[in-house]
Amino acid sequence: MILQESAKRWGPEQAARYSAMIDAACGHVGTHPEIGVVQPRFPGVRSLPVESHLLLYRETTRGVRILRIVHQRKNLEDVKLR
Repeated sequence: MILQESAKRWGPEQAARYSAMIDAACGHVGTHPEIGVVQPRFPGVRSLPVESHLLLYRETTRGVRILRIVHQRKNLEDVKLR
């Protein structure tokens, strides 16, 4: 959805660049999970900003699990995590 909206709004090249930034951020938290900000609303969850979005993730025994990617304007009170 994020990439589809980006492509529609800013074109496929910008969507590809945005996708690459999100992929890089996912890789970064995979190797440095402590880099994100602790989210008190969600025990054990951290967030990392990626341009206009927040990457929400949790460290597990096998690495990092990406839980959601939400727009920074989204009220985290409305966010549901599995």
